[in-house]
Amino acid sequence: MAKQQNIVFDQGTDVSIEVSVLDDIGVELDLSGYTAQSSIRKHYTSNSSLDFLCETSNSTITLSLSNIESGNITPGRYVYDVIIIGTSSNLVTRIVEGICTIRPRVTINP
Repeated sequence: MAKQQNIVFDQGTDVSIEVSVLDDIGVELDLSGYTAQSSIRKHYTSNSSLDFLCETSNSTITLSLSNIESGNITPGRYVYDVIIIGTSSNLVTRIVEGICTIRPRVTINP
């Protein structure tokens, strides 16, 4: 079962969120041999989504968006999740899910 973790970031900023991956007994999972994917949607059945850039290192996945990407998202509440895929087994595991809140900006980037 995926861990629940809500995230918050500011519209129009460079976003970098680290997610630690632990096994069922709380030990860090070695992510060599895995890739990661993550998307944001307004609700679970939305047809459109925005994908985070996902980078894995040791037992951490870093989710990133550029300030342009986050600036194009309407502020509000969304849902997101993160999956890992075994490169040799193609086994897909959802490791984290939750609410993604995007706070509105005042200043527009030049």
